[in-house]
Amino acid sequence: MTSRIVTPLREAGGSLATTAAAYLTAGRSVEATARALFVHPNTVRYRLGRIAQVTGYDLADPREAYVVQVSLSVARLDESDVPRGDAGPATDMTPQLEETHKEPPPKPVRFADAVAPAPRTK
Repeated sequence: MTSRIVTPLREAGGSLATTAAAYLTAGRSVEATARALFVHPNTVRYRLGRIAQVTGYDLADPREAYVVQVSLSVARLDESDVPRGDAGPATDMTPQLEETHKEPPPKPVRFADAVAPAPRTK
């Protein structure tokens, strides 16, 4: 299974395997994948098309996306020296989506602070 999916993704060059993993990790959201990879959403759409051409699997289809996700997971396990029961830390193939936005949320602005008082006239 991995030879039909992961090997062609890696041989195609670029970051197709990384994009596939990020897309599946992001719940098949193009915008979330683009933010995680720091690319434009159209770049993600282009790469998804290339993934479909190279592998024959369309990641927009839930069943085909599941097959690719399992393939990527098996390939990651095969590459690691970790025992089969523990997947270990994520590799560079699986970006950490939660680490993309580490900024603290903005402080709320009170209405009284946002609106300057009108000047008084005599």
